[in-house]
Amino acid sequence: MTKILTLFLIFFLNYSVIKAVEFACNFEEVYPDGSIQNGLFLIKNQKMRYEYFDKNLYTIFKTEEDFYLVNNKDTEKFQKIPDKRKQILNTVADIANDYPNIDEYYETENVLINIEKSNNNFFKRISIVSDQVALSIYMNNCENKQIENRFFYYFPYFNYK
Repeated sequence: MTKILTLFLIFFLNYSVIKAVEFACNFEEVYPDGSIQNGLFLIKNQKMRYEYFDKNLYTIFKTEEDFYLVNNKDTEKFQKIPDKRKQILNTVADIANDYPNIDEYYETENVLINIEKSNNNFFKRISIVSDQVALSIYMNNCENKQIENRFFYYFPYFNYK
């Protein structure tokens, strides 16, 4: 009985390590008018950080429960993102958390998302078209690596290095 339990635990622990998704990428958002925004994208299991490098913008955090917006100029100021504004964020986070089972096309309520995959089968380009926004997000320099949990805290805020 002990051997069976040990084998089960080894299998379970190995499976959960394999299933764990941890990626760090730089991103470049390109809008139809030609404007560009750059930033950092981190994902770890059910948590996400989407940080614009521009100090006049913000950082979005996805915890296991919700999304929060932190002002890049004053990282002590944060707010919960209202449900009506989370549809695209939830969809992208869900897609990333399904890695490596990423499809090339997703459609939800009024949102079309096309995915181009990189050599490691992660995001290369994400095209999002909805009533609210149209843009392409290019993921660059993606690394599958361990990321400390503190970088997914919106308060206190920790700078990612």
